[in-house]
Amino acid sequence: MNKISLENVSFSYSQTKNDVIKNLSMDIYSKDITIIQGANGSGKTTLSKLCCNIYKPNNGIVTIFSKDAKNLSLSDVAKDIYYLFQDPQKQLFCESVEDEIAFALKYQNYTLAQIEQTTNKMLELFNLNDIKKSYPLLLSGGEKQRLAIACGVAIKPKLMIMDEPTSSLDTENMINLVNIILKLKHDYNIGFLIISHDLDFINRIGDVKYMMQNGGVINET
Repeated sequence: MNKISLENVSFSYSQTKNDVIKNLSMDIYSKDITIIQGANGSGKTTLSKLCCNIYKPNNGIVTIFSKDAKNLSLSDVAKDIYYLFQDPQKQLFCESVEDEIAFALKYQNYTLAQIEQTTNKMLELFNLNDIKKSYPLLLSGGEKQRLAIACGVAIKPKLMIMDEPTSSLDTENMINLVNIILKLKHDYNIGFLIISHDLDFINRIGDVKYMMQNGGVINET
């Protein structure tokens, strides 16, 4: 099934610390835009990393698209789930924008012609053509984010996870991001799991919204 399921999942960062996620059960569907809200320390980012196998639970079961996460490697999961960090700069390291998009495709059994075609399509889709030769780390915050998203879309994931994607964006770029997410959902069938505090952003987007508190979900809308 096209969902991520958590069944009675608990997680702590060490044996001596209290659980950050506490006996949590929930389903996240790849057809939806799912929003996770909550105060700092409520477990939002930890939950997102459990959903893509960056972390493995201390107790309980995480199932990722019908497969037990404990039997999956990060590279296995990366074929279906793309994780966008709060600071997209952390995942940009190539010499140019076009090289950045092409990089992941080289490890997905694409031919050179397919890599070029897909890269050009992403440059056009994300309005990056004019800066395709630019060094990624010198881009503006909005450009870095568009590039990081383009890198993810290029590999055709089922789900994208975004951690506080509007934290460094002004209102104009936030609205641009909303439009990008909606287009990717409707035209590319990509679902989203989004961690956010931004009420303006949240109110513009989201099929399912969860509120987290103290490592658990306290309500769903």
